[in-house]
Amino acid sequence: MSRKIIYPLFGLFLLAFAFFYYSPLDSDSFSFGKTLQIDDPAKEQTLKLVCDKGKVRAIDILILGKIDGTADIYRSYVENQSKYYELKELKPGVVHLKMGGDWYGSECVIRYVPENVKSGWLKIKYRFKVI
Repeated sequence: MSRKIIYPLFGLFLLAFAFFYYSPLDSDSFSFGKTLQIDDPAKEQTLKLVCDKGKVRAIDILILGKIDGTADIYRSYVENQSKYYELKELKPGVVHLKMGGDWYGSECVIRYVPENVKSGWLKIKYRFKVI
């Protein structure tokens, strides 16, 4: 084969290898600062995400995993709030949910409420954007 074919093929191979090897969906080091685990997705849980650096202007949240039922994810500024800032529904199967945007508090409360989940796993990756 000529070099005109081998070099582009080698380049594509390297690009594909880098993409799959450093896949952000599998890596705990993704570009997110911290990772929390929901240990038992069959039980309701409340998690507090905290930022202790600078003035918060935004938050990025990525929820990954797999569950066998449906669940709700609530996001708010404080615990025990009757009205939440955002509500997302998780459906059975693979979970890949992005949440976030403008956020002006140093804490973010995530409330996980399963409806009929018996098994699975969930990771919550997050980062606060500060100035």
